[in-house]
Amino acid sequence: MLTPLAGSGRCAAVPPAGPSNKEVEVRFSFSSATGRMRDSFRGCLLGGAVGDALGAPVEFMERTEILRHFGESGITEYALAYGRLGAITDDTQMTLFTAEGLLRARVRGNTRGICSPPGVIAFAYQR
Repeated sequence: MLTPLAGSGRCAAVPPAGPSNKEVEVRFSFSSATGRMRDSFRGCLLGGAVGDALGAPVEFMERTEILRHFGESGITEYALAYGRLGAITDDTQMTLFTAEGLLRARVRGNTRGICSPPGVIAFAYQR
């Protein structure tokens, strides 16, 4: 069982009852991430999703076709893709599932001491 240690960004792992009930401290490296780092992660994910939504309508077009359809500047704002404006594609979905798997793998490794990141990521893809 993990018990948060107040204000420390750490948890204590309490082993099952036995000869020793000593608490073992477990440090989470992500818990000490600064707000700027979290903002950077969010910005990367959000920027990727926005870029994906902007590029979705032209993803499989040739450059000449894009210029013919959207003009000399190409696509400069959201256009219909998959029946709506700003639709993301499977590219964004896979990015988010990969990020989820990496986070879950990190937490599992820190809390249980064992982890197979490819296995945890593969499980995230099956959600």
